[in-house]
Amino acid sequence: MSTETEAIAPPKSQLWETVKLMRHNRLAILGVVIILFLIIFSFIGDSIVPYDPIAMDISARLQPPSWAHVFGTDDFGRDIFSRVVVATKVSLKVGVISVGISLTQGTLLGAISGYYG
Repeated sequence: MSTETEAIAPPKSQLWETVKLMRHNRLAILGVVIILFLIIFSFIGDSIVPYDPIAMDISARLQPPSWAHVFGTDDFGRDIFSRVVVATKVSLKVGVISVGISLTQGTLLGAISGYYG
C-alpha cells in the first residue's frame, strides 16, 4: 500500500529536458547565444545605427575601420556597420517568412496525405 505522504515527482517538460542536454554541449550554447544576439541586434538595430546605410559620402570612400566608422566604408563612402545592421534585419525577416511558408505548406500537405492516404 502506498501512503499519501509520498512525494510524486511532477512530469518534466520536453523543453526542460532539452535545456538539460544542451548545458553540456558548449557549441549548442554558443549557437543559441549567437542566434539570440542576432535577434536582439535586429530589433534594436535602428537605434544604434550611426549613419544612413544608403547615403553616399564620396569624401569618406574606402576608409579603414575607426571610431567614426566601426567596420570602415565601402567604395561609395557608405558606412558598412550600418549596412550590416540593416541587412541582419532583412535576412531574419526573409528566413522567418520562408520557414513560415514551408511550415504551412508542409502541414497542409501532410494533413491531406494523412486523411486521404
